This record gives sequence, structure tokens and C-alpha cells, in this order.
Amino acid sequence: MADFLSPPCYLLKQILDAKPAAILVDIYFNGERQNDDLHALDGVLAQARQMHVPIFFVHGIPGDPTGMLPAPLTPYQVYSGWVGEKPGMYPLHVHVPGGDEEATAPTAAFAMYSALCADRWRNLCHVDESFEEPAFVRWGVYVDPVQKQVFNSSGGCVDATAGGASRVWRAIGTGFDALWGQWVPPRENACFYPLTMDAALLDNISPRTNRPYTDVLQGRAVFYGGDLAAMHDVVNAPAIGQIPGVQLHAMAFDNLLTYGTQYFHEAPGFIKTRYLSLDRAEMVELVLWMALSLSLVIKHLRAIEKNQAPSRTGSEQNTKVAEKKTGRRAPPRKHDGSPRHRLFSRAKIVAAAVFCTVCCVLDLGSRHIFSPVLIGLYGFVFILIVLMPIEFETRTYLRKLRQVLCISAVAFCVNELFFHWPNTDWIGLALLWFTVPEVNEDNSPVQSISSFCSSIWRRLVVRYERTKTFMNLGHNTGQDK
Repeated sequence: MADFLSPPCYLLKQILDAKPAAILVDIYFNGERQNDDLHALDGVLAQARQMHVPIFFVHGIPGDPTGMLPAPLTPYQVYSGWVGEKPGMYPLHVHVPGGDEEATAPTAAFAMYSALCADRWRNLCHVDESFEEPAFVRWGVYVDPVQKQVFNSSGGCVDATAGGASRVWRAIGTGFDALWGQWVPPRENACFYPLTMDAALLDNISPRTNRPYTDVLQGRAVFYGGDLAAMHDVVNAPAIGQIPGVQLHAMAFDNLLTYGTQYFHEAPGFIKTRYLSLDRAEMVELVLWMALSLSLVIKHLRAIEKNQAPSRTGSEQNTKVAEKKTGRRAPPRKHDGSPRHRLFSRAKIVAAAVFCTVCCVLDLGSRHIFSPVLIGLYGFVFILIVLMPIEFETRTYLRKLRQVLCISAVAFCVNELFFHWPNTDWIGLALLWFTVPEVNEDNSPVQSISSFCSSIWRRLVVRYERTKTFMNLGHNTGQDK
């Protein structure tokens, strides 16, 4: 067996001996070099067939002749490349060249998912599932508990053995660094959501369990890849940085296994014609734009009618005179204890309690485990909703930020449980809520900063005039004496 093929064959043999559920090989086999023979893999493939372990070998973009696998591996090939997709999207099918324009082939993650759902993991999958839209890959934030057994203290995933408090403080520090534009992914954050181990450990014994490292592969879907200097196959992962491309296939597979047909993807189409194409997310934003704009127009018209009324109270006239003299708008009146206001506040508390309770129950039910963290999360959302300012047009910038934070939290919870749209869709709704009332200009950051600077300048001028008047009085008094 040639030197080039010796490591993959040997490692694949070790992985198969660990009795995994399926194997995906993300190594570039472009062809045979001198003294190489891809038929050296025949023994491994025969063992996989005998053990009923699905095995796949990835190749490149459909239609690219340089990315096709040689003959011995052709029956096991799946696609791992595509063009024309948005960043972060993982297509489950790709069009393949041929006589039929509708001919498609599964990509790496979906091929693994389909093979396991048809045999060993049938109970974990739904019946008659259909997957058409490209998946929006959601990267996990937790580390597999088994990662502690394959942790290598010389480097790599430090969080595998870190406590919860240290991870929280590290996340806070990373957030502050990112705000200052100085963020570089720390080495401690290189902890992948799927269980990850160095292939060099397959021959060794774990000092934590005194058992072979290969024991952790039993019954698992194994993704075997490499980071070769000649072909730097890497992808960008949030808060981690560049990682081997095989991690993208593993994460997409986990998304399919976790969410099934409810995996995260673009919003379904609502209107699609030759001249107009809108999806459901865009339609929601359009309806909100129209509703908020109509509300502002109605309020503006009512204000005009009120100003044109012949009779005004003395307090309103005094307020307008004060505004003309000072150049500032009078501060808004605080909410009084009117029955209408009390009723609205109670209704908001009841609605917040019902919303958070329903979301928490649905979330815990989908996870099949009790998580006090989720209860605390929805409790925090409840507090946000209760503390959200009631009025639509707030007069201070901080109140507007509180409104945006609440709307973002509600949109995030609804999206995570029901819609499963990419973040770029639901966050647009929160930004919409923030930007529409800018027509008032009283709550805009520029206007707020300008008003703040103007008030400071006026105070300085008043103090200067008072000091100047006092000095003049003192000078005149001295002359009189």
C-alpha cells in the first residue's frame, strides 16, 4: 500500500473497529499518483458493507471534472461544494449535470442523515420528511460532555474542562473586546459543538477513562477530515474563527437531526412573479411598515386638528409660550393613575406571563430535559416586557433602547420556537421598530445629543452672564465708595 493511502486506510480501519453508525470521509481523492492504488481501500469498504455501516466520500462542485472521485470510490461519493448560495446556507440537494434538468444529488450532511434515518436511527426521524430549502446552519454553543474524555491538555479545547463561571466571564470579556473592535478569537474558544478528537489519539488510551479513545466513537456518526497544507479547506464559524470544513458538514447534520423538517432556512415565498418576489418575512415587515406609518399619520392629523381648535386651556398656552422662550419642548407628563392606564398595565403583565409560560413549556417539551437556564431566560424576557415603556413615541433615547431590547427578545423567542428563519430576517423587525419613530426626531440619538449639548451651552452662558453681572456690581459698588 502506498504511503499516501496508508494513513487514511489505517485510520478508517480503526474507526470501523469502533463500530460507528456511519462514516463521512472529507479527504480529497483526486486520483492515483505513482505507486498509489485506490483499490487499497477495497478492504475497508468491504468491512463497512459487512457491518452495514454507511460510508461516504466527498467530492467537489457538480459539473467540475477535477472534483469527481475515481472509479473505486464513485458509488460512495457525495457532493460537498456548491455555488450561488448565500453565506451560512447549506443546500441539501444540488443539481447535477445530465440529460434531466431536474436531476439532483444529496450533499454530504443530508446523505448521512438519509442513510441513518432509513436504517439505524429510524426512531429519531420523522416519517415522510421533505427537505427542499437550503439549511441555515446554526452553530451550537455547548460542548459535548464526552469531550472531557478526549481532551488534550497540550492545547485545543480548554472549555472542555472549564466550569460554567469561567466560560461566562470569558464570554463577557470577548463581548467587550468585540465592542472595541479588537476581537481576535481566543484559543480557548476553539471548542466545537460536536465531539472532536485528533486522529492521532485513535491508537492511544485515555488517561481519564483508562480505555481506548475509540470507545467514544461507538454508535456515533463519524466525520473524518483533515486540514492539509496543499488544500486549506476551512470555513468561518461565529466566535471561533476559521475551522476545518468537515466541521460544517457535522454541524449541518446535527441541525437536521435536531430540528428535522423544522430546520432553519429562509422564509417561504409569499408572492413570486416575474416582476415581484416577496417571502413571508418581507411581507411581515411590509405590513408593520404600513401599520406604523398609518399610526403616525393618524396621530399627526389629530395633533393638527387639536392645534386648530379655537379654545385652549391656560396651561397649554403657558406651555407653548415657555417652549418659544426656551426653545425646548416641555418634558412629557408622567403616566397618571387613570383606570385606563392601570387596566393596560395589568393586561400587559398578564399577556407577558402567558407568552413566557407558553414559550417556556414548549421549549422544555421539545428538549425532553429540565433546564433551569431556560426558565431563567424566559423569566428575564417577562421582566423586559413588563418594564417596556407603554407609549409608542418615547421622548428619551434610553426608553427607546428598552423598547428595542424587549421587541428583540420577543422576536428571538418566537423565531427560535416557530419560524426558524435566519437572524437577518427577524432582527429586521426589531430595527424596524427602532427606526420608524425617528420621524419625530425627539428620540433620535442625534437630536438627543444635540439637545444635551445645547442645554450645557445654555447653562454655561447663564453662569457667565451671572458672573459678569456680579463682577460689574462689585466694581460699581467700589466706585460709589
